[in-house]
Amino acid sequence: MEAAFPGRFDYNATRKFDFIDKFTGEIIELTTTKQAGNHAARLGGWESIVTYTPFP
Repeated sequence: MEAAFPGRFDYNATRKFDFIDKFTGEIIELTTTKQAGNHAARLGGWESIVTYTPFP
């Protein structure tokens, strides 16, 4: 994300969520498709869940 959008996202080192978009204020959580439901339940639904396919 940093390479595509320099300076836009702040990494959040706590375990609550992964990034915050400094332009929109949106909270972003990265997770696998399999874990998206667990992350949404843990975070209360106020974030964007972004899924990815892990490398083998």
